[in-house]
Amino acid sequence: MDKPDLVYIAFIATDVEKLWRLLTSEADSPFWFFGCRIEIGGAAGGPYRVLGPDGALAVDGEILAIEPPHRLRILWRMPGNPLGEGRQNEIQYRIEPATEGVVKLSVSEFHHLPVPDAWQEAGREGWSKILSALKTLCETGRPLPLAMGEQP
Repeated sequence: MDKPDLVYIAFIATDVEKLWRLLTSEADSPFWFFGCRIEIGGAAGGPYRVLGPDGALAVDGEILAIEPPHRLRILWRMPGNPLGEGRQNEIQYRIEPATEGVVKLSVSEFHHLPVPDAWQEAGREGWSKILSALKTLCETGRPLPLAMGEQP
């Protein structure tokens, strides 16, 4: 599973350490992840959980690899997934210097099973919003007021 199924890229006027802090900070996650709080354990094998604005568990995952401040790879499981319980994907965040004062953020999805087109399209829109929100927060210090789209 070395070749990702989908890749999203953003170039952000910031430094690697600042983007890593935002990406891994529970306190900052609601500002770029649709009001959700992300809880990240500190090491491989640790938990990766996304709690919705209402506190409900949206993602119950696991850290597969963590290499601060450059790489975070997680197992992404959605409890009650309408596509079937037990479905899981892997998501990898990679942060690299691009040019002076600019970093490249790549988000890659690795699917364990086929994903319907409507779900992939919703995912593309969602990740585009997430990357835009991270970019805005890094560059301006203010959140981007975007709502999460509906699931198909």
